[in-house]
Amino acid sequence: MSVKKYPRFKVMMAFLCCPFFVGLVAGPIILVSMFVELVGKPHLFGEARGGERFMVLVMAPLMAEFIFFIPFLILGSCLALSRVERSQGSVWKVSLGGGFLAVAWLQVVVFIINDFGRKSLFSDREVFLFGAFIMAMLGSGVAAYFFLPDNRQEVI
Repeated sequence: MSVKKYPRFKVMMAFLCCPFFVGLVAGPIILVSMFVELVGKPHLFGEARGGERFMVLVMAPLMAEFIFFIPFLILGSCLALSRVERSQGSVWKVSLGGGFLAVAWLQVVVFIINDFGRKSLFSDREVFLFGAFIMAMLGSGVAAYFFLPDNRQEVI
């Protein structure tokens, strides 16, 4: 067997960039949903120009990286420092951990934005939080599958 050093920097950077790539996937989905809503409500045609709507393709990845920079930095650092290897169980655990971390972070952000609990907190956000959980879970699962080192190699 070959002896390899654990790729800490690669693992940490992969999870740090994970929200950006999830935003790249979410941007076209958001754009299509905006156009479907626009077609369904023709009185909204003059409200926004086409160029403004296409900015979601640029802003979704940037905003996702901005919002989730700290939690995915923590996740990537913890995985790199604990030298997690790729196996079916570890990919599932990392995937679920990334999803729960993203939802917990969003709840903290919503709490801060809503004047530290003085306004309504989570009354209509269940679908949004579930969507964020699914997207973060898929993103961190894909990153774990492709960037964690294989457990069949001996790591020093």
